[in-house]
Amino acid sequence: MQHQYAFTLIELISMILIISILAAVELPRLISLSDEAEQAALQQQAEALLSQNRINIAACKLGSDQCLDITSRGSQACQDGLNNFMPTLNQDRYEV
Repeated sequence: MQHQYAFTLIELISMILIISILAAVELPRLISLSDEAEQAALQQQAEALLSQNRINIAACKLGSDQCLDITSRGSQACQDGLNNFMPTLNQDRYEV
């Protein structure tokens, strides 16, 4: 008769315990990286908006037809600027 090899209950419980401990240690680090990635994405979008605004200011000073008037004030001015400068931005994720 052949001898069959299998894991014992203690070995299985030990592996589950080790995996649980590793998950508990690594999970906060992974969550932190996710927050940092989102923060970096927001920073990149803000820098892109500032860059586009600088280009617009230069176009206005040169008298270009591509110049956008963003001298209005308030939340609608912010909304108009976002619509003009970053039309592909998913604005559902952000509050103006």
